[in-house]
Amino acid sequence: MSTPLWRALSNLAAAPASHLDGVARAIESLRADTPIVSSIVESTPPPSRHLVAEVLAAAQSELGEQWPLGLAPAIRAVATVHAAANARETVELVWTGPKIAQSTFRRTDRAWIDLIDEAARSIWLASYSTSPGDGVQDALDRAICRGVDIRVLLETPLDSSGRMSLDGLNRFRADIRARARFYRWPLDERKKSSAVGTPQMHAKCIVVDESIMLVTSANLSGAALERNIEVGVVVKGGPNPAWLAGRFDELLESGTILEISSE
Repeated sequence: MSTPLWRALSNLAAAPASHLDGVARAIESLRADTPIVSSIVESTPPPSRHLVAEVLAAAQSELGEQWPLGLAPAIRAVATVHAAANARETVELVWTGPKIAQSTFRRTDRAWIDLIDEAARSIWLASYSTSPGDGVQDALDRAICRGVDIRVLLETPLDSSGRMSLDGLNRFRADIRARARFYRWPLDERKKSSAVGTPQMHAKCIVVDESIMLVTSANLSGAALERNIEVGVVVKGGPNPAWLAGRFDELLESGTILEISSE
């Protein structure tokens, strides 16, 4: 029978094997008089931190004081399975542009929608010029209804020093703005990166459940997804999706990017 602990261990398979080895070693080093385990969570890299917290909470709840016994070997087993899955990384080319005879490429707009619909836990999305169409917004709405944690990093007119004129946030439907979380790269933080000109938030990508990612030249806009010539890759499996999500998490935790709605 499935229990919260078993489900948490299953979710832990999304974490890189190196992160799991560190958690297992930390559990094995716990002393009987250790009052808390928050240090284990805090020392875990951001892509895996919430997954590790979920496992530790479930273990303490279900196993009581004996929770460390057997948990480290279980986590190492998950890491072994994950390492094997990493070896099966797949890469797919996606395309927007003039029709090509015999082309089997998936269209970029279809890739955005398909990946959003695959999400079970989390989405990190970044776009420079942002004006999502109904298909993408409908997919985001479905993801929100499934309980997916959606985080969107946007470029803003203010922070770009006027190089971006489109207010991407207001191009999302009100119900999505209310239930997803939106972030910006403040101008003051950018000045720390370059003394010449204003650096731009120019990324266009989406990471789903830290296990699938689309990195593309296409902004999340009608022109980019339907009319321009754009190219990108969908990567499933391997360490890179978790790494990319972790980079965004680190930017958030360090205060380099800020939540728009909290200001």
